[in-house]
Amino acid sequence: MKKFVIIIFFMVILMFPNTALAATSTAKDYFPMKPNTVFVYQGYGNEFSSYIRYTDYTNSTRQQLRINNGGTETVNVYEYTFYGVRIRYTNNECYYRENFLNKTANKSEYLIKNPIKKGTTWTLADGSKRSITNTNATMKTTLKTYTGALEVTTTRGTSKTKDYYVKGVGLVKSIHYLEGGYTVMSSLKQIKTNTPLIQIIRFYYPDSNINKVWYVDKKISFYTNDITRSKIVKEFRNPPKGLVPCIGANTTSNWLYYNTISKMVYVDFSANFVKDLNAGSTYESLCLTSIVNTIGGYYNINKVYLTLAGKPYESGHILKKPGEPFITNFNGIGKWPN
Repeated sequence: MKKFVIIIFFMVILMFPNTALAATSTAKDYFPMKPNTVFVYQGYGNEFSSYIRYTDYTNSTRQQLRINNGGTETVNVYEYTFYGVRIRYTNNECYYRENFLNKTANKSEYLIKNPIKKGTTWTLADGSKRSITNTNATMKTTLKTYTGALEVTTTRGTSKTKDYYVKGVGLVKSIHYLEGGYTVMSSLKQIKTNTPLIQIIRFYYPDSNINKVWYVDKKISFYTNDITRSKIVKEFRNPPKGLVPCIGANTTSNWLYYNTISKMVYVDFSANFVKDLNAGSTYESLCLTSIVNTIGGYYNINKVYLTLAGKPYESGHILKKPGEPFITNFNGIGKWPN
């Protein structure tokens, strides 16, 4: 009986190859994970319709994408479920890099739903209708012409959006038909593989004379699933000539994250931070200013709660109360070198 079923299956594939393959396709095939890949989209009809997309983090069932349209950056977490591919979390104007894969969901919007067949329809939270309207579209993009594209149509009042996905590639084109006959389009222009995300981060360091703090802008490369705090800690130890490190060689960091409720960034260093720094009061103060300004500036937050092995910061010169943050201070700080 088992052999008979297998024979019938292959006969169906040979007789109806497109139908058989389509029946086994799922939403994930049309929205695959693409680590270390930059997607560049060319826009038409709106200054923000051009954008780049990069995968910050992935796990077995989720991926976090960063979308930068030149005006703002949005981070979305996509989840692959039995029902299809959905956005489960979104963070607007998110210019810092943090892992949100396990963040509590604040959204549930399916981009593509199973089964992959014309007529599959679902309703979004705002009442809009989304449906698969074509499973074999031919779509010309700025990069190339794709065949076998999946067309997903979203209707919101008098406006309509058509998104085109290609198996093994992902989104290749979006066309927004707006009220009044106005059209905005984003078309895939380039795919850069084995490419990191580049962020320019402003680092602060004391000078070698232990007189004041200076800043230097550094280009930092992040590959998918790189740990942000590890990169930042590494650069704390790597100042340009004439400046000095603001953490010791054996100091590590346990966590770094932003809390939207307290409006503070939390960073925790190993218990040996003070001993490893081996600094007098002036050097210690300059190092703390450098660390707090770097982290606070990266997150665009002025309160940084710095702890050592989970406990409030304490040294022979400084004692912080539980929950008491350090405050960024950029007064009198210049660029290095002048």
